[in-house]
Amino acid sequence: MRIAHISDLHFASLTTEDRAEYVEKFLWRAVPVGVAGAGGIAWLMRDPKRRKTVLDLVERVLFEKGKIRPAAIIAAVVLGLTGLGVGYVYRHAIMKLLVVLLYAEDSKIREFLLKDLVDKRPDHIVVSGDLTSIASDAEFQKAADFVRVLMAKLPNASITIVPGNHDLEDADAGSDKPKLHLFAKYLGASSDGGSFPSVRRFDGVTLVELRSPISLTNAGVSGALGSTQIKDLDDILGSQQHGAKVLVMHHHLKNPWKVGMQPLEDGKDLIALAKTHGVEVILHGHKHSVYKQVLNGVLVLCAGTTTLADSPVFRGHTKYWVLDFEDGRLVDRKPEPVTIKLPR
Repeated sequence: MRIAHISDLHFASLTTEDRAEYVEKFLWRAVPVGVAGAGGIAWLMRDPKRRKTVLDLVERVLFEKGKIRPAAIIAAVVLGLTGLGVGYVYRHAIMKLLVVLLYAEDSKIREFLLKDLVDKRPDHIVVSGDLTSIASDAEFQKAADFVRVLMAKLPNASITIVPGNHDLEDADAGSDKPKLHLFAKYLGASSDGGSFPSVRRFDGVTLVELRSPISLTNAGVSGALGSTQIKDLDDILGSQQHGAKVLVMHHHLKNPWKVGMQPLEDGKDLIALAKTHGVEVILHGHKHSVYKQVLNGVLVLCAGTTTLADSPVFRGHTKYWVLDFEDGRLVDRKPEPVTIKLPR
């Protein structure tokens, strides 16, 4: 049994509606969280009429005939790398916007990924969330097209897709059911309607899908499973006496570095549960770097961003995981990621 693990594909589109949303999300929504000298911009964006005026101006500056202007790329790179007096959050948002716009129509990375996945011939493919950038219909359609092509090239394989925070974004506060509806509609998720955990059983492998994004407002990135999922997972794992147990979710459990986004809020509870029930491996994304950890004896693998949604300009390769299982056990307890070299 071979499982390929990819994550954070972050499909994007350059429709007029999505372009405006990218600009607002990745630039202006970063303003209230501590950008030096941004009080004037924040004042502009508080009023709907002023916001529209500003966004229309940015649209004209950044784009020409629906394509990003070369000068805008240069300016974003300079500002994103140097800062020029703005805060880290704002610089990160600028670089994220740049990458989304640059690679919205670029299929080369995905073509190489498709080819490599076909060559590896997995029996099952795991996508641990964030297939979209702002959860728009156009993005979900692109993600669905990618999945359809992939599965056509691997007709004997199956696929598991769990939602990431970007796939559920912009729901009303306290409810993300509309985005779960889109997620299920376009991607045919096995957990449509929001029923998690969801269990899939293969040859000697029990794979449990978990939903880690919590109820989101526009800029939410927090993750938690909650007491109900934890309890249900305990029951599922306790009833599975044989074979490899694999957990799949979006959020990370522990930062591999001293700084970074907050890990899963109840990650310690999950690790304790995984240890108790002999979970073989936990697969996740969210952090845009490929790495492995052993937490309380449990192997944890992050697939990063397989399509290089952070900085494709500066890398010549992408990575993902391929895991083999035999007789209900993971063959290699110290796996190394597959590396795909990309043309410059």
